[in-house]
Amino acid sequence: MHKIAIFLFLFFVANFSLQAQILTGKLMDANSKEPLHYANVMLLEELDSTYIKGVITDKEGCFNMELPQLGQYLIRVSFMGYESKILKVYQNNLDTILLLPDAQLLKAAEVTTTAKIFKIENGGISSNVQNSYLKNLGTADNVLAQLPLVTQNGDNFTVFGKGTPLIYINNRLVRDVTELQELNASDIKKVTVITDPGAEYDATVQSVIKIETIRPQGEGLSGTITGNFYVDRKISHSEIVNLNYRKKNLDIFGMVRFSQTKEKDYTSLEQSTNFNEAILTKLDVVENEYKINLRSNLGFNYLFGKNNSFGAKYEVTFSPFYKGDVDSEMDVFRSEQFVETFSSNWKIQDRKNPHYINSYLYLGQFKWISVKLDMDFLIGNNSGSQDVYNYYENVTENIKTNSSQKNNLYAAKLIMATPIKKGQLSYGGEYAFTLNRQNFNVNEEGETQNLSSNNNTAKQNLAASFVSFNYPFGSFSTDVGLRYEYTDFKYFVNDIKQDEQSKIYHNLFPSAGVSYNNEKHSIAVSLNYRNTITRPSYYQLRNSIQYDSPYSYEAGNPFLKPMITNSLTSMFMWKDITLMVNFDMYKNTFLFIPNQYSDETVWIRPVNFDKSQNLTAAISYSPTFFKMWNPILQVGVSKNFLVYNDTKYNNPQFYFNISNTLVLHKNWQIGADISYMTSGHSFINYEHVFFTMDCYISKSFFKNKLRLKLQGNDIFNTNKWKNEIMINNIAIIIHKNSNTQGIHFSVTYRFNSTQNKYMGESATEEKNRL
Repeated sequence: MHKIAIFLFLFFVANFSLQAQILTGKLMDANSKEPLHYANVMLLEELDSTYIKGVITDKEGCFNMELPQLGQYLIRVSFMGYESKILKVYQNNLDTILLLPDAQLLKAAEVTTTAKIFKIENGGISSNVQNSYLKNLGTADNVLAQLPLVTQNGDNFTVFGKGTPLIYINNRLVRDVTELQELNASDIKKVTVITDPGAEYDATVQSVIKIETIRPQGEGLSGTITGNFYVDRKISHSEIVNLNYRKKNLDIFGMVRFSQTKEKDYTSLEQSTNFNEAILTKLDVVENEYKINLRSNLGFNYLFGKNNSFGAKYEVTFSPFYKGDVDSEMDVFRSEQFVETFSSNWKIQDRKNPHYINSYLYLGQFKWISVKLDMDFLIGNNSGSQDVYNYYENVTENIKTNSSQKNNLYAAKLIMATPIKKGQLSYGGEYAFTLNRQNFNVNEEGETQNLSSNNNTAKQNLAASFVSFNYPFGSFSTDVGLRYEYTDFKYFVNDIKQDEQSKIYHNLFPSAGVSYNNEKHSIAVSLNYRNTITRPSYYQLRNSIQYDSPYSYEAGNPFLKPMITNSLTSMFMWKDITLMVNFDMYKNTFLFIPNQYSDETVWIRPVNFDKSQNLTAAISYSPTFFKMWNPILQVGVSKNFLVYNDTKYNNPQFYFNISNTLVLHKNWQIGADISYMTSGHSFINYEHVFFTMDCYISKSFFKNKLRLKLQGNDIFNTNKWKNEIMINNIAIIIHKNSNTQGIHFSVTYRFNSTQNKYMGESATEEKNRL
């Protein structure tokens, strides 16, 4: 069958080539030699310049169009900010066409006080970093923190109403957010926040941030060396060395990151139950954490032809040491009468060692089609142990458990694109196999505990196909897509297949969007719909029970079903104002719910809700004052529509954020960010008021080769987390005081500016479940 399929494919290509002549070419900036993507290419009659058809260039600046059989033609190429060109068509391949920046437009730009930084594109918001103050902000993480609808908490980013995004740099997935600290803002060309990813993305992906760099040219050795020093309740540090060697079309690159982290957290927890009798426990915990982490990668990238490349990358993350030392003290009350106080000491160890290989092949200019193939291979081993000593009045109790987890993943993803008149048709398929084995062993347990050893295995085959079509017409642009996923999931407990937990799923995920841009009046509007799925992680599907205290356990749930989400998102932009409204409808929502385990004990595990909804809305204002002050004010609200056991969990949460960036000089920046959130429900959790303020100052030297940055995090020490859950005759109140207040000092040195051109990206998002 595969031979027949290959024959038919080759026959189709040959037949197409015989019937039509394909005109190809590439547009580039004449000065920087950077590709000009989304430029206009129009085919005209040579005799009277009559318009025949038109296309736009892709992200590499390339275009192709079918020529009529007879006639003589001209092409007109144009791009905003550049001088247009008209060329006579003598041959099918026009090679590279260089466009010069329009001198009149450049002169006008010099006297313009403000420029439109953000604009709506189909599925999200984009920012031209090179033509804005953003290029002077130091590093990529500083740039992301200034984008509308994006918020930063520590090293992590969230897209409002869309959760944690996948972040790509030149189509390469960022697996460690510290990579953003290695990329200079001045090297970023464009950033796009995609709030409604298309059908080519895994159906689990809720949002994406894509970073495109200016890709400076050059040969030889280049690199980035970064040192980070953190002072809070403890002292931590990390060092990163990132190197690239280029010789003609070959890139060889590698990275090593070493980190040593120490943290100290304080937590208090009150748990009250009313099963056979009222029991109240008050727990105070002091947690010290110490870990060493080593991450490295090595890879190559090779360019061939005009716009083709292939490469591979090997990455290993090694955590040779993780130690948690936890001391706690618990007071126990029964029927409002004090019973006892006992203390506990926990010794926790954890080790991780995943090995990951990614490879890719990209054919960017192959007649009427472009092809991208990505492949993944992952193997990993995780192990951990928990040794708990409980000290009662006259008794010492010991609970010892250990666990191990082995993961395997094989995946491939094929994406093809074909221009159709002004639009583009994208289509392809994806396959992923995952294997997860978990073992849980109880070595010793206390007299009153009820823990048992077990193991479980999960195997999954996922096959997907997708198609999407984007077509611009005038000021409008449309995008429609459809993704089909076949999932065969098998679950084993103690090597025995569990038929009830093993499922086969057939899912269709449609998506559609339309956008309107009127640059003359600075107005843009978009409306998008997307259907997505969220599968539980393999850890959530575990069959073991974890000991927390004599009155509290944690567990997985192998019966969890995937959650289906229907999202409707609208965006409106006028000048410096951006408005987004998002409505999500969930089916089989899975949340962590406390339930009765015994007469005295609660266990917390994930369960499915039948349905719920969530409405989020946010407005962002991003003006520029005095050519140097660039504040961003964001106000948002999130409201649940969720009912469980006749109780409503619908109190809204309001969010306020002010990001201030002051560019005193192109080499000096200072900033201050303030975040505030009111109390309200996040699903069944009632979260209390949140407030924090960060500030920083950075200075660059030697034409941005050396950068120093001093940052103060949570400077008023107000980032305290308080959470309440009241459900099933159980009330849990948690206060957590993490070591968020501190100072972060970083030094980054860059020599040469050559970056590797590796285009490989993850073939599947299934690895995020491992």
